[in-house]
Amino acid sequence: MAHVTYLVLLLILLFPAMAADRWFGLGVLAESRRLGGTILLMLAIFLTWDAVGRAAGIWWPDPAHTLGPGLVGGLVPLEELLFVGGTTYALLVLWRVAALAQSRRGARRAGAHPR
Repeated sequence: MAHVTYLVLLLILLFPAMAADRWFGLGVLAESRRLGGTILLMLAIFLTWDAVGRAAGIWWPDPAHTLGPGLVGGLVPLEELLFVGGTTYALLVLWRVAALAQSRRGARRAGAHPR
């Protein structure tokens, strides 16, 4: 069971972002083309960063906590793709929630103090 630990934690952490996306009607998942492009860009950046960290001996994923198969000759666990994609998605949702709160705050101020 330990080999799915990383995957399970990632899925648990992804749930609040998906709930917020739906609850606030943000539509981040609905914009699949833009979301996919952003995730691909972040994958390129993160996988490069990941490779540098491994080459420097800074970190290495524990095979006991991952599913096993991976990319780049097995060096990058499949869960890393979910980590980057999930983190990117969650940050986009957070950004949209913050923008929504900012616009609502501005609308309330404008209504309270007409110019």
